[in-house]
Order: sequence, then C-alpha cells, then structure tokens
Amino acid sequence: MRALKVAALLGWMFMRAVGSTVPNSLTIVVFDHAGVPRPVLISAMKEGRSAFRAAGVETEWNLCDPVEGCYVPERFVKVKILLRPPHATHVSRDVLGSTTCVATVATEHCVASDVFYNRVLTFADDASATPDLTLAYVMVHEIGHLLGLGHRPGGIMTTGFT
Repeated sequence: MRALKVAALLGWMFMRAVGSTVPNSLTIVVFDHAGVPRPVLISAMKEGRSAFRAAGVETEWNLCDPVEGCYVPERFVKVKILLRPPHATHVSRDVLGSTTCVATVATEHCVASDVFYNRVLTFADDASATPDLTLAYVMVHEIGHLLGLGHRPGGIMTTGFT
C-alpha cells in the first residue's frame, strides 16, 4: 500500500511539474552498469511506470544489457545506472543523478541521463526509504530533464534532490 501512495504522490508531483509538455507515451531504455539487484531494478521501473501513468503518460521500460545490448526503438529516452559518477564528471557530492544536454544555436537537447546508484543507496538509507522507491524517483526526475524540464521549487523536479 505504501508503494501505491508514493507512486500516486510522485505522479501528482510530476503532473504538476510537466503540464502539457510530455508526450502521451514514452519508451525508456535502462542500462544497468551498476549491477543493481534485479528485484530492486524491476520494482523501481514499475514505480516509475506508475508515476508516469498517474501523470497521464504511458511508458514502456526496457532493461538493456550494457555489454550485449538489446533492441532499441527508433524513439526512446536513455537512462544509465552507474555505480558512481565518472571521474571526469564534476558533480556535487549530494547529486544522485545528472542529465547530459547539448546546446546548439537554436536549442538545448538533452541526450542521456545517469543515475549514481551508490548515492541512491546512501540517500535511501539516510532518509529511511527503500532503494527501489528512491531509484524510481531519481530516474523519473532525470527523465523529466530529458523531456526538457528544468528544476522547480516543488514536486518531482525539485532543485537539489538529484
């Protein structure tokens, strides 16, 4: 029951944050480079699906092996779960994920999101939350950036959470 309440809350917060900027369906391809336990990852993807569904967006979540690859549809968003931030990446110690955006003359296009699993675990432990719900929240937040959303003062796109 707690998971459904959290999913509904996440969905409501996401809906308030995105308004009408999100498509009504979305394919998300997750690459697990961190070796997240399968039950945690599957549960996080289900929670993410519930959050999007509550916002009126149907999602298909595909888990893709980082080495062997998988089928990737023509249009999708990519989330990489890394154990920790790459050494070349300079992110604050409290950041749980990041989204890479490429600026052009006309616009800024976000291309991939990374989630830092060691930080997700630490945050979940500190907040007395479960790793799957925390991972879901971080993935949905970073996917919001992929969809062009910036940080907001409240809701799932809250500044400073990831």
